[in-house]
Amino acid sequence: MRLVQIVLVSILVSMLCSLTQAADRQRADRAFEKGQALVKNRDIPGAIVALTEAIEQMPPSETDRLARICVLRGGAYVATRQFPQAIADYSKAIELDPKKPLLRTFRAIAYQQAGKLNEARSDCDEAIRLDPKQPHLYLARADVHCEQGNYEAAIADDTEAIRLNPRSAVALADRATNYIQIRAYDKALADFSEAIRLEPKRAAFYFGRGRAHQLLHNFNRAAADFTAAFKVDSALAAAYHYRSEAYRGMGDVVKAEADRAKAQELGYKSTE
Repeated sequence: MRLVQIVLVSILVSMLCSLTQAADRQRADRAFEKGQALVKNRDIPGAIVALTEAIEQMPPSETDRLARICVLRGGAYVATRQFPQAIADYSKAIELDPKKPLLRTFRAIAYQQAGKLNEARSDCDEAIRLDPKQPHLYLARADVHCEQGNYEAAIADDTEAIRLNPRSAVALADRATNYIQIRAYDKALADFSEAIRLEPKRAAFYFGRGRAHQLLHNFNRAAADFTAAFKVDSALAAAYHYRSEAYRGMGDVVKAEADRAKAQELGYKSTE
């Protein structure tokens, strides 16, 4: 074969490969879009099928697209409690994009839910090393510390998150919850109160402050906070349960029994 023919054949093969890759990418993009739509519609098993097709069709050179699809399928696996598969998808996304700290956080969450707390903490550490100025990364690690029973370390991470974003009501409430664990109830009250000031429509914040008041035997204030909690979320069964205890602490047995019955009606089951 003459040189010019060899060159022309090489060009033709390259063009055909490009066309094939373009067709594969289009099919993969359609499957990805379908997967996204199914996730929004809460059809998680269907989304996993579509996203698997997208991964199989996407050309390996499309690393950014592949990483995004892996992350979405990883989230779908977490939603269906298929943690090993989720961890594998997040690991693939990290391999494709190793400098993105959020990917480490996603995998940390999967590890945490799978009960692999040391691996989760290691991923959180690496995420913070990659970007030490993101408050949500510290909150993720605080959650792991809390599950490990290391409340002082959790409080330290919550405090750093608050330093980076003083208006983070979630960080304040998280620190307050950890303060309760070490019986620093006054500090918990202060943090929950500030969280409520910042975001007054969060039932969980009133509930948390109510628990702190209750543990200090401030039963009137506790009852008021539990009342505020289910005014925001009328289905918050735990608020009825703990208001029942607050009423009992106040000596009002009739109201206590009424709230206990309401909590049971809403499906509350005590873990204490």
